[in-house]
Amino acid sequence: MSRFDLEHALATWRHHLRLERALLPEDLDELEDHLRHHIDALQAEGLGAQAAFERALRHLGTAGDLTPEYRKVRYGRTKRRRSLLRAQLWHTIMLKNYLTTALRSVRRQKGFVAINLVGLAVGLAGSLLIGLYVTDELSYDRFHAHGDRIYRLGSATVGWPYGRILEAEYPEVEEVVYLRTYPTFSIQHGGQRVYETMRYAEASFFDVFDFPLLEGDPETALAEPFSLVLSDALAQKYFGAEPALGQTLVLSDSLQFTVRGVAQVPRTSHIQFDALLSFETLRALYPGMVEENMAEGWLNVNVITYVLLHEGTDAETFAAKIRDLPQERAGAYLSQWGSSYPLDLEPLGRLYLHSEAGNWLGPKSTIDYVYLLGMVGLILLLIAAVNFVNLTTARSAERAKEVGIRKVVGSDRGALVGQFLAESLAMCGVAVVLALGMAWLALPFFNELAGKSFTGGHLVAPGVLGAVLGLAAGVGLLAGLYPAAVLSAFRPVAVLKGRFATGQRGVRLRRGLVVVQFALSGVLIMATLVVLDQLQYMQRQDLGFDDEQVLVLDARQAPGADLVERSEGLQQALAAHAAVTEVSAMWAVPGRNGWRGQLSFPEDWPEGESISLEYIGVDYGFAEALGLRFVAGRSFDPAFRTDAATAVIINEAAVAEAGWGSAEDAIGKGFTSPGSGKPDGVVIGVVEDYHHHGLQQRIEPIMFGLRTGNGLLTLRVDAADAEAVIDHAQATWSSFFPTYTAETFFLNEAFAKQYAQEQRLLRIFTTFAGLTLFIACLGLFGLAAFTAAQRRKEIGVRKLMGASAAQIVTLLSASFLRWVLLAFVVAAPIGYLAMTTWLERFAYRTSVGLGTLAVAGTGLVLIALITVSYQALRAALADPIESLRYE
Repeated sequence: MSRFDLEHALATWRHHLRLERALLPEDLDELEDHLRHHIDALQAEGLGAQAAFERALRHLGTAGDLTPEYRKVRYGRTKRRRSLLRAQLWHTIMLKNYLTTALRSVRRQKGFVAINLVGLAVGLAGSLLIGLYVTDELSYDRFHAHGDRIYRLGSATVGWPYGRILEAEYPEVEEVVYLRTYPTFSIQHGGQRVYETMRYAEASFFDVFDFPLLEGDPETALAEPFSLVLSDALAQKYFGAEPALGQTLVLSDSLQFTVRGVAQVPRTSHIQFDALLSFETLRALYPGMVEENMAEGWLNVNVITYVLLHEGTDAETFAAKIRDLPQERAGAYLSQWGSSYPLDLEPLGRLYLHSEAGNWLGPKSTIDYVYLLGMVGLILLLIAAVNFVNLTTARSAERAKEVGIRKVVGSDRGALVGQFLAESLAMCGVAVVLALGMAWLALPFFNELAGKSFTGGHLVAPGVLGAVLGLAAGVGLLAGLYPAAVLSAFRPVAVLKGRFATGQRGVRLRRGLVVVQFALSGVLIMATLVVLDQLQYMQRQDLGFDDEQVLVLDARQAPGADLVERSEGLQQALAAHAAVTEVSAMWAVPGRNGWRGQLSFPEDWPEGESISLEYIGVDYGFAEALGLRFVAGRSFDPAFRTDAATAVIINEAAVAEAGWGSAEDAIGKGFTSPGSGKPDGVVIGVVEDYHHHGLQQRIEPIMFGLRTGNGLLTLRVDAADAEAVIDHAQATWSSFFPTYTAETFFLNEAFAKQYAQEQRLLRIFTTFAGLTLFIACLGLFGLAAFTAAQRRKEIGVRKLMGASAAQIVTLLSASFLRWVLLAFVVAAPIGYLAMTTWLERFAYRTSVGLGTLAVAGTGLVLIALITVSYQALRAALADPIESLRYE
């Protein structure tokens, strides 16, 4: 004989009644309460569960008995609804009642409400700021009308002939635009010669790109030699409120340029300029060079070429069609130089965030950081919403009796759900106002953190406000739905008799949400620790040169010919200060690019085969100024007359790339590099490998050659007199070039800027990991308060039985720490995998060790323990008599 299951019997009874359309869900709740109450009474008299159920069911009546009575009630309610005015009055009265009740609840639980609002507001504010950043990053180059048809050729730069070939021979191409970044001319202004960001562009520039012209005609602005277009910022700087169109500017002391236009340069463009010079100017100044490059400059890769494809052109098909163009048109020439490459297309929309080739014309970012910050914003918002749910359900016990009374006096479940959802949405509305205020106050800090320039106007833009309100409404509905459903489902009989309990499903949900919160917080803590560890690793690493107390004078703004002519005298004057121990000059100091991608032909290599390296022009004494260590051979020496023409110095990586057995074997070997100006190069020295670039990059082959007129002068100085040397350097510079400015900086500080992206990432992780932890702790605080309230009677009994405060605190804290430890178990593998993947982008890197995991886990547990202990201690110290009287 099977055992009688009371709950199954009740569920079956309720299922049959649910088919009666006259019975609403709240009616079924009321009937089930009566039935359960009667069963409990009969069982108390000694009847078994099955007998009690059957007798109670007979007493209650069948569906046929119940439905006519409930139809009468329903008919009466329907009849009452026919009075629109009366119904409207009723809703107004109830709305006032709901508002009064909500305000009373707020006053009674100010602390809970404040915590709830602050947590949600902080989450919304942080997510709003991150949303601004992500939206801004994704908006680059989106303002061009033909943006989906604009492509850049090759890896940032290509040889000159390809653009002309595509324009002349390929019908898929509508327009071609060349851009070039040099030569850069000084501009005479205010008695000084100043340098601005200059680009050269062809007349078709404004046909392809939509930079709005405030003055001038886009068809003619760049059509003539010695014409230029100014940015609106530079036009304002030079001419104020006067029209700039037709004004004349003197460039490079004697070149007369006419302003043919003033353009807006959107910040969200990968092409940035202060002055746009016509490409025809290059033809006028260097006619032979331009025509030669247009015909034979296959490897003269100093122009950036854009193509506008005709509508309907399939870009992938076209890219495949032109990929082998270099080999088809210049295969023999390229082979002679040991070069071979495909001709690629890069879509305009991918240049700022996705291009691995970089950007010579303006800013460059990476999609990885957009994804990363977007993920952090979602985590912050998710934790804030989870916190809102936890704190709202934590207050449910306090409002159970209110719900019971409302249901007894006739409020149906739908009205209760609407009431609590409305309260949740109202809370979210207040949180939005607070979030906007917080975001506005945090804007200066966030701008510095993210490298942006947002203003208060960005926060109140219609699109942003709409998104924030929609987001808040969504969070309010999602966060309020579960508490509303739980509160409205309370059985009034059970509540009013003091038998209210939230059920295991709600407990499991809240515990699960705590695990989610702290797991996400744990991942961010681990990420912060790993970024900090990697940054410190890079900063502590031996760079292979001595960057301490090396002052650099940036002399590149002086005219090249004048700098060549006066370089020796300038260096001698700088060396005259007693605190200066060494002076030299370089084309590129560590941390800055030399001529990368130069082709060189080591001795004994097969004909036509080459290696690619970075060439850096230097002056005598450069190795001594930088503290480079020679492993073989010697440095450049004025006593050797052939050094200026043929001698080169290479690093160990170049020796390895050339396939020579040792540094000693390289001495005296031929190292031809025509593009670097060393067609008859001979190795005279090998320096120990050093990090010319940051530790994100592996050490690559480098070649040094003597070159006059290098613009970065390096001074090794005595630390005690560094400030005096700076003054001496500026005064010396002014005496040689009185109308040109020069910047000074210390090499170690400039080199550290290569880690600016990692430092910014560390600040971002630290900030938002702190915010997520703060919100998660608010949720844990609320959950601890909820648990303490639920177990108030148990705590009172335990204290009366002799339990100490320490035992009570341990009892209440242990369960929470279990879930925090579980959260860390979840977070550890996620954080490990994510940060190990991130570290792979560094050529030289640390690792995610057990120490990092231990620190992150310990930190999580301590933070949770401190949060929970306050509520546990408060409950432990409460008067047990008051707790039992409350019950």
